[in-house]
Amino acid sequence: MSFTNKVNAIKRRLSKFTRSSLIENLMKRLHSPDSSFVEEASLPWLSCIMLEFILEVDEARGARNADSRKVSELLNDLWELQNEALQFQDDKNILLTMRPFMIQQLRFQSGQVTHLYFLSRMRLILMDYNTSPKPIQAFEKNTGIKLKDFFTLSLFFAVIFSNILEKKQSKITYEFILTKLYPSYSLDTLARFLSMVGGDFETLSKIVRSRKAHAGPARPERYFSESLLFDKPLLLLPSGISTTHSYIACIGLCEFVLRTLKSCDNSGNVFRKPFSMAFEKYINQLFIEYDLNVVPEHVLKGKYDEDMKNNKVVDFFYSTDDKNLFVDAKSVEPKQEVLSTQEPRRIKERLRDHLIGALVQAQVCASTLEQSGYENIVSRSRRYILVISHQDFFVGSGLRLRNLLGNDYGPTIDEAIGDEFELENVFYIAIAEFEGLMKLLQNSQKTIFDFLDFCKEREAEQFLFDMRQYISEFGQVLELENPSPIGSEQVQESFDFTYEDLKSVWKYSSDYWRKKGKVDPLLATNEFISVSRYFRNVLLMSK
Repeated sequence: MSFTNKVNAIKRRLSKFTRSSLIENLMKRLHSPDSSFVEEASLPWLSCIMLEFILEVDEARGARNADSRKVSELLNDLWELQNEALQFQDDKNILLTMRPFMIQQLRFQSGQVTHLYFLSRMRLILMDYNTSPKPIQAFEKNTGIKLKDFFTLSLFFAVIFSNILEKKQSKITYEFILTKLYPSYSLDTLARFLSMVGGDFETLSKIVRSRKAHAGPARPERYFSESLLFDKPLLLLPSGISTTHSYIACIGLCEFVLRTLKSCDNSGNVFRKPFSMAFEKYINQLFIEYDLNVVPEHVLKGKYDEDMKNNKVVDFFYSTDDKNLFVDAKSVEPKQEVLSTQEPRRIKERLRDHLIGALVQAQVCASTLEQSGYENIVSRSRRYILVISHQDFFVGSGLRLRNLLGNDYGPTIDEAIGDEFELENVFYIAIAEFEGLMKLLQNSQKTIFDFLDFCKEREAEQFLFDMRQYISEFGQVLELENPSPIGSEQVQESFDFTYEDLKSVWKYSSDYWRKKGKVDPLLATNEFISVSRYFRNVLLMSK
């Protein structure tokens, strides 16, 4: 039986049970803060796949209630599909085979602080480093909410839901929200925000059905695709607001601004171009902050001979007495296909314009500097490339990327670096990991070349899955108190800024209702009931 037929068979079995009973049992698993469900099939991302299936199918006539045991059986059937989705073959690269599974696992295992810092970094880059009005104007036109307010509201709900399961809660009431956020924000603003980031099960069902119909029949690579639930991370229930899973809530809320800006940027000029410039400025400031005296692009290009001024150039160049580092900033995020596919050709095609293109830039830049007689250029074996992306592509290094692309497409990497670099001197890192690396180097008095040489030695033994693992191992070797720091000082300050804004909002709203209650408790109660009713009506209409 084909993969598609097996998926359809599971969906037919699901249709024999009432949607409400399936959702109830599945939500118990997703909301469980302890180890009540320990089987492999209880992995959160697998439960999210099942929830999408439940929301996609119609109940059959005579559908009966499902119990916990039956849901376990269905989850195990879904788990067993994994072997077919991974498509194990004797002649297939094991790293390429396991990569989609590992990425899904990491998505639900990384510390929630990394997602909160993602939100803070977006605020920092868009509001402090970006000089174009276009991204902010586009976002506010698209949402009807000021970007600053959206960041504050996102932090409110992300913080609450990031640790709500530890408190053995599964939802917050609308009354709680109103006492903390109104009248600091209008009821219309609150309703608009919630209707964008959340929906009831009926709304989620419509979204899932629409996306699945557009995508066509189930295919193995989609087994490991990002959950559609990230688009509507909050559940708007009659009794309050919940979420399918704390990670769905935190990630979905913290990445909502990015997803929204990408969706309304058809030309690339509204968001991507200004964001790229701001991203480069932020990285430049990080180099300054951590005392790395880099040569920026415009200065580096001034070192080119006149007849080569139009040649490609990297964003930053760092040099010591005996080593060179060519740094290129790529403010890009991986498309889902890059993370879920096991086909080298697709990876190559998706990376051609940025991650592989960055190697071409470095190759041309090194060659041009050498031909121009630049005094700081060193020999090929002592040159390094570091490509910094906005989000992680999970390729790690030039050697590993070549390994993923295999014999048919791997030579693309060799061609990209030409004779200017050795493949083992090429590395990729996401901005979150780069921030942590800079802090680690500062704390240890080590250089970035010490770290890259460590990575080379470690890769000669075995590839690790992501750069965070290399950073952590390097920190452990150095016996640092914190071997894997997270975030830069600027990101922490951005988080503190939004958090202070949230505290002011919280205090103003709480004081408003407390003072009302002191003056006239009955009048205050009646006003709150009226506000609550109006809010629910506005929220209902906004859906």
